Amino acid sequence: MISVDSSACFSNRELKEYGFLMVHLSYTLDGHEYVDAFENDSQKQVFYDALSAGSLAQSSKANPESFRKVWEQPLRSGADILHLSLSSKVSGSYESACQAAKELTIEYGGKIEIVDTGTGSFAITALALDLARLRDNKTIDEAKHIAMQSLNEYNLIFTVGDIKYLRRGGRISHIKALLGGLLHLKPVLFINEEGRIELITNARGMRQAMELMTQKMKNS
Repeated sequence: MISVDSSACFSNRELKEYGFLMVHLSYTLDGHEYVDAFENDSQKQVFYDALSAGSLAQSSKANPESFRKVWEQPLRSGADILHLSLSSKVSGSYESACQAAKELTIEYGGKIEIVDTGTGSFAITALALDLARLRDNKTIDEAKHIAMQSLNEYNLIFTVGDIKYLRRGGRISHIKALLGGLLHLKPVLFINEEGRIELITNARGMRQAMELMTQKMKNS
């Protein structure tokens, strides 16, 4: 079975359709902890509205217990699991997955393979979908090999709606955020070869940011 964390972009319907497992990360909003398990766009909009109103949010890694809850039943049923992890340089979820895999393999047998994708979000989504098309004819080891060989074909390039969220997350300084806000800058970012978020350039407004991202993808 293919497992992903909730940085991947799958609806509940799609998880059932493809038979994927999902381990949910968590986040805090104004000091209260929640599971990253939005069921529909309306719930997501409530979250984004809270951010726009000034609420403070911070993401948290999935702990080993989160993986155990999702993986135990498939392992009892004799399934092997290939987990596509959010970059270990962005989140500690990779280490949690490795710890849970070690413990569960001892308890239940079976095989759990963890792939540090070095990326996240839509890139993990695309990789999972490509592997799903092959898995009926592949062992877990073969699927992992294909995933490792294919990682350089998947990456993210993105921008943010408001630069203040990068400041709150510690990605940039308060002064840079202030100047960026005054100049209406939109940072264009990507995940580099080390799996870390890196700045490509600053765009003047969302339209230019979209144009720069489109041009970057065409040239890649």
